[in-house]
Amino acid sequence: MGCSESSRANTSFYVNLDEAYFNKSQIKLKKPLSTKLCELSREIICQNLKEGISTSNLKFQINHKQCLFDSNNYVPLFEIGVTSGDSLSFQVTEDLSEKITLSFMICENTKKVLRASLPKNEKIANLRKRFCGTGDCRNKVKILYKDIELDDNNTLIDCGVEQSELITVVINDNNSTRRDSVVPNWKIKKAGLILEGICMNHECVAYKQRVCICLGMGKFDAVLEMSDGREHKCPVCNQDIYRANKFGFVMCNYSFCGILEDGTVSNESRNIRGYSEFPEANLNWRELKIEVSAADSAACLNN
Repeated sequence: MGCSESSRANTSFYVNLDEAYFNKSQIKLKKPLSTKLCELSREIICQNLKEGISTSNLKFQINHKQCLFDSNNYVPLFEIGVTSGDSLSFQVTEDLSEKITLSFMICENTKKVLRASLPKNEKIANLRKRFCGTGDCRNKVKILYKDIELDDNNTLIDCGVEQSELITVVINDNNSTRRDSVVPNWKIKKAGLILEGICMNHECVAYKQRVCICLGMGKFDAVLEMSDGREHKCPVCNQDIYRANKFGFVMCNYSFCGILEDGTVSNESRNIRGYSEFPEANLNWRELKIEVSAADSAACLNN
């Protein structure tokens, strides 16, 4: 058999894996020796990496007979001396400069605090999966930074989360309607337009509390939304709140065009990275149209 035919023949070998990152400690593969290291590495990562682990701050190398080869190398297996029955090690190193250490307040039946180091570009969706176990993560787990519920599409660095800060993780939402909750339901803000008013239902746990009504993205008539005749529901008891008396924005872009009672026309566009009340709310508006859209991918919460 010639060299080219030999390199195309399937050969069995073993790959040792780090169980901190992969689902198994060792796998057996059968591949042509013409397989490039980059192709082999891509397959190993795609099929064996644990769910929720980001590869962005990880470096992968193949160790064969004490020689290290980068996982992006185009060298074929036969050129590094792989033969039938050999064992390779697929090694992982982390770039710790791309990580931050955070405290997590876990609120389930009881409260506990743990610390963990995570990649700065960890997606909120992946972070949610770390805590949710099985089932629908969005309904089971809330990830909060201060009193803002973080969106799955953002990363920690997008949201301005910095070293040693506290993230609140609410699991199953069992106690979030109690006044002693870390962040009660009626205080939680989500991206987009936020109205605030007072719940006057004496049977509601949020009675006489300022509650947040999250209207999200879209086009709004602010004069109508803030008028006495406009109905808005308490997020806890679903009863009408006393007239909305304040509004602001969370992690979004918004533009407004309005006419004051004296006829002055005002319009502007803004990017909000966190929560910001509408600074011109105390002016007398005859007309005020607002359009709210998802924030740019810049940091969300640096205000």
